[in-house]
Parts: sequence; structure tokens; C-alpha cells
Amino acid sequence: AKRFFKQMILPSLNNDVLDFLKQYKSADVIIVSGGYDIYLRFLAEYIDASYLIASELDFSSQGKFTGNLKGVDCMGINKVIKLFDAGLLDKLKFEETAVLSDSISDLPLFSLGKYKIAVNPDRELKKLIGKGWYSIKEVLR
Repeated sequence: AKRFFKQMILPSLNNDVLDFLKQYKSADVIIVSGGYDIYLRFLAEYIDASYLIASELDFSSQGKFTGNLKGVDCMGINKVIKLFDAGLLDKLKFEETAVLSDSISDLPLFSLGKYKIAVNPDRELKKLIGKGWYSIKEVLR
């Protein structure tokens, strides 16, 4: 997992996002991702995130991967459910929260933040930028 992070994730990190996070160093950063916890914990450490919510791989008591997820995946509405289960929804202040995402599947997550920022948005998310109550702004590429 550490090698995967160093070889695949680290070189592809978006510098605009990293710069954005540096501007708000005193704020809590919560990574909420459909990716796997096993490698995302290295990202969380790298950017000094306060919390990590991700799809969790299931391991046996002997430490072998079972081929399953522990619980539900961290996609769509499950992201909000996992935030609730972790007790983090109470910590969010809508008027101060920014949500960054690249996918239309994160609309439930976008609803939690006043500031909605599309980062390299997928085709469907691009259609919502600047429209309706979403007020999504494409500011990071």
C-alpha cells in the first residue's frame, strides 16, 4: 500500500488542490473517498488530514485479505452515512465547509458544504457547474 501510494498516488496529486489545502492549514481536512483505506492512510498523513473516511478492506484475524469490504463501500450517499457513523457530521459547520470532488456521485457530499468545488469534474458534474442550488464552481483543474 505504501509503495502504491508513492508510485501511483503521490505523482498524480493535483497541485492546485494541495495549494488550496495549504491556505486552510488550521481547518480540519476530512478525506472522504471511495478508494481503499489501506493506501489512503498514507495520503491522509501526507496532507495532514484530520480524518479519513474510505472503503475499508476486510482482513481475517490472521491478517489475510478476505476479498471483501468491511461494511459498505464509501460511494454516493454512503459517504454521508459513514461521516454520520464516525460522528463527524456534528463537527461540520455548513457555512464554513468546502467540499471538493470530481464526480456527480458526490452530490450528497456537496450538500454538506457551502463551498462546492469541482476538481477535474466528470462529464455529468460539469453540467451542474454554476447552475441551480448547487452553486458548484470549477476552480481547480
